[in-house]
Amino acid sequence: MSFSTVSFDGDDLDTTVHLVAFAGDVATGCVTLLRHPAQQSIQLRGMAVKSDYQGLGIGARLLGEAQEIAKAHQKNLWCNARQSAVSFYEKNGWTAYGPFFEIPIIGQHVAMQWKIPDREP
Repeated sequence: MSFSTVSFDGDDLDTTVHLVAFAGDVATGCVTLLRHPAQQSIQLRGMAVKSDYQGLGIGARLLGEAQEIAKAHQKNLWCNARQSAVSFYEKNGWTAYGPFFEIPIIGQHVAMQWKIPDREP
């Protein structure tokens, strides 16, 4: 994909966090966390793992780190998940809400959320 298709408004904000997984010098996966000032939750977007590194737990580790960051900020997470990734998110404690919708060029998506687990008393 060209750079213009993988860069988004807000990527350069001080509150935005970019996580990248490496195998040696090779970037194998990434995800961005965008904190919208007016929202009570953090948007997870741009989640990707190189095809030849998929199935190795890299995505789950990136998602786990994102969830730890959300916990530290006491914020829930949300994303627009590709239809093909819904089961991945569900396995990691996320739930879908609302109908599927089309994002041009990319395909079917559904809104999903992850809520901070209740704290122990």
